Amino acid sequence: MTRNCKEGLLLCLNENRLKPKGCGQGLQLAGPIMSFRMYHILVLVCLLLEVHMSAADALQSTAATTLSNEAPLEVPCLPTIAIDPSSTPLAVMSQPASSSSSISHSVSAPDLSPSNNNNNNNDGQQGQSFHSQILPKMPKNFSWVVDGFLAALGFPNEPANMMYLVKHGIKYLISLTAELTPSIKGFEDKLVWYHIKIKDFAPPTLEQVDEFLKVVEKARSENTGVAVHCLMGKGRTGCMLACYFVKEWELPAEDALRYVRELRPGSVQTRVQADVVRKFEKNFKGARGVT
Repeated sequence: MTRNCKEGLLLCLNENRLKPKGCGQGLQLAGPIMSFRMYHILVLVCLLLEVHMSAADALQSTAATTLSNEAPLEVPCLPTIAIDPSSTPLAVMSQPASSSSSISHSVSAPDLSPSNNNNNNNDGQQGQSFHSQILPKMPKNFSWVVDGFLAALGFPNEPANMMYLVKHGIKYLISLTAELTPSIKGFEDKLVWYHIKIKDFAPPTLEQVDEFLKVVEKARSENTGVAVHCLMGKGRTGCMLACYFVKEWELPAEDALRYVRELRPGSVQTRVQADVVRKFEKNFKGARGVT
Protein backbone atom coordinates (compact mmCIF):
# COMPACT_ATOMS: atom_id res chain seq x y z
CA MET A 1 0.00 0.00 0.00
CA THR A 2 1.36 3.42 -0.89
CA ARG A 3 2.28 6.11 1.58
CA ASN A 4 -0.54 8.46 0.54
CA CYS A 5 -3.15 5.77 1.00
CA LYS A 6 -1.92 4.99 4.51
CA GLU A 7 -1.96 8.63 5.55
CA GLY A 8 -5.51 9.05 4.22
CA LEU A 9 -6.66 5.95 6.13
CA LEU A 10 -5.25 7.20 9.46
CA LEU A 11 -6.88 10.63 8.99
CA CYS A 12 -10.23 8.99 8.33
CA LEU A 13 -9.97 6.87 11.46
CA ASN A 14 -9.11 9.87 13.68
CA GLU A 15 -12.10 11.82 12.43
CA ASN A 16 -14.49 8.91 13.09
CA ARG A 17 -13.82 8.21 16.74
CA LEU A 18 -16.55 6.99 19.12
CA LYS A 19 -19.30 9.57 19.15
CA PRO A 20 -22.59 9.40 21.10
CA LYS A 21 -25.69 9.18 18.99
CA GLY A 22 -29.26 9.13 20.16
CA CYS A 23 -31.37 6.34 18.82
CA GLY A 24 -34.49 6.10 20.93
CA GLN A 25 -33.68 4.41 24.20
CA GLY A 26 -30.08 4.59 25.30
CA LEU A 27 -26.89 5.25 23.33
CA GLN A 28 -25.44 3.21 20.47
CA LEU A 29 -21.88 3.19 19.18
CA ALA A 30 -22.00 3.98 15.41
CA GLY A 31 -18.46 5.28 14.97
CA PRO A 32 -16.52 1.98 15.06
CA ILE A 33 -18.74 0.25 12.49
CA MET A 34 -18.54 3.10 9.99
CA SER A 35 -14.80 3.38 10.42
CA PHE A 36 -14.33 -0.34 9.85
CA ARG A 37 -16.30 -0.22 6.56
CA MET A 38 -14.46 2.80 5.28
CA TYR A 39 -11.16 1.17 6.13
CA HIS A 40 -11.90 -1.83 3.91
CA ILE A 41 -13.04 0.39 1.05
CA LEU A 42 -9.87 2.49 1.19
CA VAL A 43 -7.70 -0.61 1.32
CA LEU A 44 -9.38 -2.00 -1.81
CA VAL A 45 -9.02 1.29 -3.72
CA CYS A 46 -5.36 1.62 -2.82
CA LEU A 47 -4.63 -1.94 -3.94
CA LEU A 48 -6.29 -1.33 -7.31
CA LEU A 49 -4.36 1.88 -7.87
CA GLU A 50 -1.08 0.23 -6.98
CA VAL A 51 -1.68 -2.70 -9.39
CA HIS A 52 -2.66 -0.33 -12.21
CA MET A 53 0.42 1.86 -11.76
CA SER A 54 2.75 -1.14 -11.58
CA ALA A 55 1.33 -2.60 -14.82
CA ALA A 56 1.66 0.74 -16.64
CA ASP A 57 5.29 1.13 -15.55
CA ALA A 58 6.11 -2.40 -16.65
CA LEU A 59 4.50 -1.90 -20.06
CA GLN A 60 6.33 1.36 -20.66
CA SER A 61 9.66 -0.18 -19.66
CA THR A 62 9.15 -3.18 -21.99
CA ALA A 63 8.28 -0.99 -24.96
CA ALA A 64 11.33 1.19 -24.44
CA THR A 65 13.60 -1.86 -24.21
CA THR A 66 12.15 -3.38 -27.40
CA LEU A 67 12.58 -0.21 -29.43
CA SER A 68 16.14 0.27 -28.26
CA ASN A 69 17.12 -3.31 -29.18
CA GLU A 70 15.62 -3.33 -32.70
CA ALA A 71 17.96 -2.84 -35.65
CA PRO A 72 17.16 -0.05 -38.13
CA LEU A 73 15.10 -1.14 -41.12
CA GLU A 74 16.84 -1.45 -44.47
CA VAL A 75 14.93 -1.26 -47.77
CA PRO A 76 16.59 -3.55 -50.32
CA CYS A 77 17.23 -2.25 -53.82
CA LEU A 78 15.04 -3.92 -56.41
CA PRO A 79 16.86 -5.49 -59.38
CA THR A 80 16.64 -3.68 -62.69
CA ILE A 81 15.61 -5.85 -65.66
CA ALA A 82 17.55 -5.05 -68.79
CA ILE A 83 18.11 -6.81 -72.09
CA ASP A 84 21.69 -7.85 -72.54
CA PRO A 85 22.42 -8.07 -76.30
CA SER A 86 25.12 -10.66 -75.70
CA SER A 87 22.91 -13.14 -73.87
CA THR A 88 19.60 -14.85 -74.44
CA PRO A 89 17.14 -14.90 -72.72
CA LEU A 90 16.87 -11.70 -70.66
CA ALA A 91 19.49 -11.18 -67.97
CA VAL A 92 18.56 -9.76 -64.54
CA MET A 93 21.30 -7.44 -63.34
CA SER A 94 21.17 -6.50 -59.63
CA GLN A 95 21.97 -2.82 -59.51
CA PRO A 96 20.33 0.12 -57.74
CA ALA A 97 17.43 1.56 -59.69
CA SER A 98 18.00 5.08 -60.95
CA SER A 99 16.30 7.52 -63.27
CA SER A 100 18.97 6.96 -65.91
CA SER A 101 18.44 3.19 -66.12
CA SER A 102 16.14 1.96 -68.89
CA ILE A 103 15.17 -1.17 -70.79
CA SER A 104 16.88 -1.18 -74.14
CA HIS A 105 17.71 -3.65 -76.85
CA SER A 106 19.38 -3.62 -80.20
CA VAL A 107 18.13 -5.64 -83.12
CA SER A 108 20.33 -6.06 -86.14
CA ALA A 109 18.77 -7.20 -89.39
CA PRO A 110 20.33 -10.40 -90.70
CA ASP A 111 22.38 -10.13 -93.84
CA LEU A 112 20.41 -12.12 -96.38
CA SER A 113 23.03 -11.94 -99.10
CA PRO A 114 26.30 -13.88 -99.07
CA SER A 115 29.35 -11.82 -98.27
CA ASN A 116 31.53 -10.75 -101.20
CA ASN A 117 34.73 -10.17 -99.25
CA ASN A 118 38.01 -11.89 -100.07
CA ASN A 119 38.12 -14.29 -97.13
CA ASN A 120 39.30 -17.87 -97.31
CA ASN A 121 35.70 -19.15 -97.56
CA ASN A 122 34.57 -19.33 -101.16
CA ASP A 123 31.21 -18.12 -102.47
CA GLY A 124 29.84 -21.65 -102.69
CA GLN A 125 30.36 -22.30 -98.99
CA GLN A 126 28.80 -18.96 -98.09
CA GLY A 127 25.78 -19.69 -100.26
CA GLN A 128 25.29 -23.06 -98.60
CA SER A 129 25.47 -21.46 -95.16
CA PHE A 130 22.91 -18.81 -96.16
CA HIS A 131 20.41 -21.30 -97.55
CA SER A 132 20.81 -23.70 -94.64
CA GLN A 133 19.56 -21.00 -92.24
CA ILE A 134 16.24 -20.45 -94.05
CA LEU A 135 13.28 -22.75 -93.53
CA PRO A 136 10.94 -23.06 -96.55
CA LYS A 137 7.53 -21.40 -96.17
CA MET A 138 4.66 -21.79 -98.63
CA PRO A 139 3.74 -18.46 -100.27
CA LYS A 140 0.18 -17.24 -99.91
CA ASN A 141 -2.33 -18.66 -102.40
CA PHE A 142 0.22 -21.14 -103.74
CA SER A 143 -1.07 -24.03 -105.83
CA TRP A 144 0.03 -26.21 -108.74
CA VAL A 145 -1.84 -25.54 -111.96
CA VAL A 146 0.08 -28.21 -113.85
CA ASP A 147 1.40 -30.58 -111.23
CA GLY A 148 5.17 -30.29 -110.77
CA PHE A 149 5.56 -27.86 -113.66
CA LEU A 150 3.43 -24.67 -113.55
CA ALA A 151 2.50 -23.01 -110.25
CA ALA A 152 0.60 -19.84 -109.29
CA LEU A 153 0.91 -17.84 -106.08
CA GLY A 154 0.45 -14.52 -104.35
CA PHE A 155 3.27 -12.04 -103.91
CA PRO A 156 6.32 -13.78 -102.34
CA ASN A 157 7.43 -11.28 -99.71
CA GLU A 158 10.13 -13.11 -97.77
CA PRO A 159 13.20 -15.30 -98.39
CA ALA A 160 11.39 -18.32 -96.93
CA ASN A 161 8.92 -18.13 -99.84
CA MET A 162 11.79 -18.17 -102.33
CA MET A 163 13.28 -21.15 -100.53
CA TYR A 164 9.94 -22.96 -100.85
CA LEU A 165 9.93 -22.42 -104.63
CA VAL A 166 13.50 -23.65 -104.95
CA LYS A 167 12.83 -26.72 -102.80
CA HIS A 168 9.89 -27.64 -105.08
CA GLY A 169 11.94 -27.57 -108.28
CA ILE A 170 10.93 -24.13 -109.54
CA LYS A 171 13.65 -22.31 -111.45
CA TYR A 172 11.75 -19.57 -113.30
CA LEU A 173 9.76 -16.91 -111.44
CA ILE A 174 7.51 -14.52 -113.40
CA SER A 175 6.27 -11.38 -111.62
CA LEU A 176 3.25 -9.52 -113.06
CA THR A 177 3.14 -6.73 -110.45
CA ALA A 178 3.80 -3.14 -111.48
CA GLU A 179 3.43 -1.81 -107.92
CA LEU A 180 5.82 -4.19 -106.11
CA THR A 181 9.03 -6.01 -106.93
CA PRO A 182 9.99 -9.19 -105.08
CA SER A 183 13.53 -9.59 -103.86
CA ILE A 184 15.50 -12.65 -104.91
CA LYS A 185 18.63 -11.50 -103.09
CA GLY A 186 20.60 -14.56 -102.09
CA PHE A 187 18.79 -16.72 -104.68
CA GLU A 188 20.36 -15.31 -107.83
CA ASP A 189 21.99 -18.67 -108.53
CA LYS A 190 18.75 -20.58 -107.84
CA LEU A 191 16.02 -18.56 -109.56
CA VAL A 192 15.70 -16.87 -112.95
CA TRP A 193 13.41 -13.87 -112.57
CA TYR A 194 11.25 -12.22 -115.25
CA HIS A 195 9.28 -9.04 -114.68
CA ILE A 196 6.19 -8.33 -116.81
CA LYS A 197 4.65 -5.13 -115.42
CA ILE A 198 0.84 -5.03 -115.40
CA LYS A 199 -1.23 -2.63 -113.30
CA ASP A 200 -3.61 -4.11 -110.74
CA PHE A 201 -7.04 -5.07 -112.20
CA ALA A 202 -5.75 -4.20 -115.66
CA PRO A 203 -5.46 -6.75 -118.49
CA PRO A 204 -2.14 -7.73 -120.08
CA THR A 205 -1.44 -6.84 -123.67
CA LEU A 206 -1.18 -9.62 -126.24
CA GLU A 207 2.56 -8.92 -126.40
CA GLN A 208 2.83 -9.50 -122.66
CA VAL A 209 0.88 -12.75 -122.98
CA ASP A 210 3.34 -13.92 -125.65
CA GLU A 211 6.27 -13.00 -123.39
CA PHE A 212 4.77 -15.03 -120.55
CA LEU A 213 4.21 -18.06 -122.76
CA LYS A 214 7.79 -17.94 -124.05
CA VAL A 215 9.16 -18.19 -120.50
CA VAL A 216 6.83 -21.12 -119.78
CA GLU A 217 8.01 -22.85 -122.95
CA LYS A 218 11.64 -22.27 -121.97
CA ALA A 219 11.03 -23.92 -118.60
CA ARG A 220 9.41 -26.87 -120.34
CA SER A 221 12.40 -27.30 -122.65
CA GLU A 222 14.69 -27.44 -119.62
CA ASN A 223 12.36 -29.80 -117.76
CA THR A 224 12.13 -27.48 -114.76
CA GLY A 225 9.39 -25.70 -112.85
CA VAL A 226 7.99 -22.21 -113.44
CA ALA A 227 5.84 -20.02 -111.18
CA VAL A 228 3.80 -16.89 -111.92
CA HIS A 229 2.38 -14.38 -109.46
CA CYS A 230 0.73 -10.99 -109.12
CA LEU A 231 -0.37 -9.46 -105.80
CA MET A 232 -2.93 -12.09 -104.78
CA GLY A 233 -2.39 -14.57 -107.62
CA LYS A 234 -5.92 -14.20 -109.01
CA GLY A 235 -6.64 -11.41 -111.53
CA ARG A 236 -3.55 -10.91 -113.68
CA THR A 237 -2.22 -14.39 -112.88
CA GLY A 238 -5.53 -16.06 -113.77
CA CYS A 239 -5.67 -14.20 -117.08
CA MET A 240 -2.22 -15.49 -118.07
CA LEU A 241 -3.07 -19.05 -117.03
CA ALA A 242 -6.28 -19.04 -119.12
CA CYS A 243 -4.27 -17.96 -122.16
CA TYR A 244 -1.84 -20.81 -121.45
CA PHE A 245 -4.68 -23.35 -121.56
CA VAL A 246 -6.01 -21.83 -124.81
CA LYS A 247 -2.62 -22.39 -126.44
CA GLU A 248 -1.34 -25.60 -124.86
CA TRP A 249 -4.61 -27.50 -124.41
CA GLU A 250 -6.46 -25.76 -127.26
CA LEU A 251 -9.39 -24.99 -124.99
CA PRO A 252 -11.99 -22.41 -126.05
CA ALA A 253 -11.64 -19.17 -124.15
CA GLU A 254 -14.80 -19.74 -122.10
CA ASP A 255 -13.71 -23.23 -121.12
CA ALA A 256 -10.23 -21.99 -120.23
CA LEU A 257 -11.71 -19.26 -118.01
CA ARG A 258 -14.04 -21.75 -116.32
CA TYR A 259 -11.23 -24.24 -115.71
CA VAL A 260 -8.90 -21.64 -114.20
CA ARG A 261 -11.64 -20.42 -111.87
CA GLU A 262 -12.28 -23.98 -110.72
CA LEU A 263 -8.59 -24.50 -109.97
CA ARG A 264 -8.16 -21.11 -108.32
CA PRO A 265 -11.44 -19.50 -107.21
CA GLY A 266 -11.61 -15.77 -107.80
CA SER A 267 -9.32 -15.82 -110.84
CA VAL A 268 -9.76 -13.34 -113.72
CA GLN A 269 -11.39 -10.56 -111.72
CA THR A 270 -12.47 -8.07 -114.39
CA ARG A 271 -14.32 -8.15 -117.69
CA VAL A 272 -11.41 -6.61 -119.58
CA GLN A 273 -9.14 -9.41 -118.35
CA ALA A 274 -11.59 -12.03 -119.63
CA ASP A 275 -11.83 -10.15 -122.94
CA VAL A 276 -8.06 -10.50 -123.40
CA VAL A 277 -8.41 -14.29 -123.16
CA ARG A 278 -11.14 -14.24 -125.82
CA LYS A 279 -9.04 -11.96 -128.03
CA PHE A 280 -5.99 -14.20 -127.58
CA GLU A 281 -8.07 -17.22 -128.67
CA LYS A 282 -9.07 -15.47 -131.91
CA ASN A 283 -5.50 -14.45 -132.70
CA PHE A 284 -4.18 -17.90 -131.85
CA LYS A 285 -6.70 -19.63 -134.11
CA GLY A 286 -6.06 -17.10 -136.84
CA ALA A 287 -2.32 -17.75 -136.70
CA ARG A 288 -3.01 -21.43 -137.13
CA GLY A 289 -5.53 -20.92 -139.86
CA VAL A 290 -8.37 -22.20 -137.78
CA THR A 291 -11.74 -20.50 -138.11
